[in-house]
Amino acid sequence: MSMEIDEAMGMQVEAGVDDADDRSSDHVGPAAARELAFVGETSLDLERYIAAYSGPTRRRRLIFIAKQCPSLRIAALQICLHDFRQSGLTPEAVQLAYTLADECQQAGCPDRAGLIPTEADVQNATSNMIAEHDALEAALKLHRTNMVKESVRVAYTELGTHLYKHGDFNTAMKTFQRCRDYSTSPAHIVQMCLSIIKAAVQITNWTHVHNHVAKAMSAGVAEKDFPGLETELHCAAGIAHLAMRNFEMAATEFLKADVEHCNLPHLLSRRDVAAYGSLCALATFSRTELKQRVLDNSAFKEFLELYPEMREMVKAFASSRYGACLKTMHAFQSELLLDCNLSEHVGFLYNKIREKMISQYFSPFSSVDLNKMAADFSCTVPELEVELTELIAADIIQARIDSDKQILYARQVNIRARTFRKAIEVGTAYKIHTQAVLLRAAMLKANMHVGSQSGQRGPGGARRPDMGDPYFDGDMGF
Repeated sequence: MSMEIDEAMGMQVEAGVDDADDRSSDHVGPAAARELAFVGETSLDLERYIAAYSGPTRRRRLIFIAKQCPSLRIAALQICLHDFRQSGLTPEAVQLAYTLADECQQAGCPDRAGLIPTEADVQNATSNMIAEHDALEAALKLHRTNMVKESVRVAYTELGTHLYKHGDFNTAMKTFQRCRDYSTSPAHIVQMCLSIIKAAVQITNWTHVHNHVAKAMSAGVAEKDFPGLETELHCAAGIAHLAMRNFEMAATEFLKADVEHCNLPHLLSRRDVAAYGSLCALATFSRTELKQRVLDNSAFKEFLELYPEMREMVKAFASSRYGACLKTMHAFQSELLLDCNLSEHVGFLYNKIREKMISQYFSPFSSVDLNKMAADFSCTVPELEVELTELIAADIIQARIDSDKQILYARQVNIRARTFRKAIEVGTAYKIHTQAVLLRAAMLKANMHVGSQSGQRGPGGARRPDMGDPYFDGDMGF
């Protein structure tokens, strides 16, 4: 059944062959091919969750949830099919309707499937879409014939919006790009960039996202002309950095968002900003940075107020209450796994956060009882020993494990040897510096430097000294 939903997702996001090479470099390491975890039971309120999104982003998230969570599959497919009926039926909608019917049949509730769109319904919707497309293209040709730049730009924008609405994101992006030649002001450039970013996010073309975020940032438009422009650009850049696993940069971008202007249902919700920014910050920031840039950030605090669980998790981590932090993390992990932007990174981010917890937990002590430590981290001693072994091998913590006594000892540093080694390094550096000073003094005394005195000159203007010069005999005078 998931294969049918995979086909529907493939039909919804048609990237096109022309941009395959551009996107091939956007995926880093094995993340692109990572198997996503299925979610069994979840407390996610689907209707409330999906109400924060609109357009293709809403449908993409619904299809992803239907694929990853069997318990929400029927509800997600129903909402998605309803959206398709309102925006226009497509062959993908028919595929989803058959998938929904099969799911309802297996669940013993065939009456929830509803009516499957007929071929006539699809043909009628397709005919209307083609007629609208042809009308927009005819208007574009007319404006191009009249050579009115503003009219041509508006016509390209309307055609691109039509293509985006009906899921042809690759062609929509190319259509938006053609507005460049007809843009006559910075505001037109910004509008073009935002449209391209919107389409590029849908086809995961992160190179285009980064390029047009930078172009829009440098356009020099006033904030009053585009309220919330910076927030939208920071959020788009954050999603791109997140997808490319640049988690520290992603956190930096999300922390710059403004909750008042973060009304971006075509891109993400305010809760998404809180989740993405907090998790990336926890995984990459030091405790001092976490306090200064997250907890003391008045703008980001407003995002955290909309996601109380995330706020409590960050506070627990900052105050070294690792047990409470881990408990909160696991409580809403299933919800994060159903986020199409975050799902493939949840495991890695959780592991990085746990590594930082273990490292910070152990750092003040010379020895720690593994039984107490295992209780604090909600795991068994053997499991903790495996984690500690990996961290020691990676040189994240400097320690050794006494498995017999079940104690973790900090690696003892020979202070005497370190002091002597430091003294030798300082002495060697002083010797090199002194020799350089003496050499320079000798060369100045021998007049071996570029100057204005008349005399025999060598290459570069330096005086060529006599071969009998005492400073060229032996050891330069020292």
